[in-house]
Amino acid sequence: MKKLAEIVVIDPGAIVQWGNEYYLPERSYIGYKAYQDFLERRHDKISLTVLCLGKIRKVDAHEVARLKWFKADSLSVSPQGAQEYIQKCDGKTVILSLLNESTVWLTRLHMKNVKIVYLIENTRKNKVSLILSQGNFSTLSKFRAVLGSYRVEWQLQRAARKADGLQCNGSAAFRAYGQKHKNSILFYDHRVENVISLEKQSSFKDGANISVAFSGRIIKIKGSEYLSRISWAIYRANPLIKLYILGDGEDRNKVIAEGAPNIIYKGFMEYKKEWEPFVRKNIDIMLLPHIQGDPSMTYFESLGQGVPVIGFDNETLADLAQQGMGWVVPQGDVQQLVQKIMHLNDDIGEFQMKRAKAVEFMNGHVYSSTVKWRMDHIISSLRP
Repeated sequence: MKKLAEIVVIDPGAIVQWGNEYYLPERSYIGYKAYQDFLERRHDKISLTVLCLGKIRKVDAHEVARLKWFKADSLSVSPQGAQEYIQKCDGKTVILSLLNESTVWLTRLHMKNVKIVYLIENTRKNKVSLILSQGNFSTLSKFRAVLGSYRVEWQLQRAARKADGLQCNGSAAFRAYGQKHKNSILFYDHRVENVISLEKQSSFKDGANISVAFSGRIIKIKGSEYLSRISWAIYRANPLIKLYILGDGEDRNKVIAEGAPNIIYKGFMEYKKEWEPFVRKNIDIMLLPHIQGDPSMTYFESLGQGVPVIGFDNETLADLAQQGMGWVVPQGDVQQLVQKIMHLNDDIGEFQMKRAKAVEFMNGHVYSSTVKWRMDHIISSLRP
């Protein structure tokens, strides 16, 4: 069947090749496959192509151990880089790309049949927090970083205004970009399709101790430097409360070596087969002490398992807490964070209220609805 239009998704660099096979992080594959399946069901004359900004990176075997292998015919992936591929597009095309310094050139293409929809994830504030978290900066260096962030932000806002549409991942991104564009949508990115039922009881019941977990990359921007301190503060307050660590990262050994006896390290988990069922069965609250506020999927995927989130004040978690789905404490305040956990351990009513809010919210934002919302928005850009 002849295709009348094409959607081109520029992957931010996660596609890799080992031998003759392609690999992606599991969540990326689930996302792209959902887009393709949606088009095949609803708009079979529109094709989907996934490609990298540059050429697909070739890697060694050990680098694909935790990635998702997929059959070449299950997802349309082009080995060409974005510029090379897009220059050859001669029909109606919509390009979906993350907005950053490396993609602002897309709005300068001036190709008649090519539309640009940008994905917005991080605000200027989040980016500055990320930069400053990478090391110890002098006052002058901090000033230069902040000043430079305004220069970059001007470029990004200019590109966003020229785009044909914006898709804003999270409320903070929508406030910073979406409210200024006539064709923008707000969504929450995750991979939760089946939200837990409130009829399914949490493991946290009267007389039991609350179960806490950290999930994600064990690196500085995710709050790894605080995990051992948090574990000891919890252990001293109540040695029966467990702190599960789900994930892996460069600070893993340090956290485990310096942490309290209540740490139970579970390691990296496949999302659908392992992470979802484990969190649903064993975890009551998710500890995400992120020092910057990017809209991590883990926030929403935890909520979808009926697990409210606690962590440091940032743009993403502050919004969720305001809507009644979690708790925030000031950045770096381990004592106040642990005091809150101890309070929750003694107040099952507050926990149940937050859990109910989380389930209600996620039932209104299941992944299939999010895919439809985003794809309908992209397809609307094809119309004159």
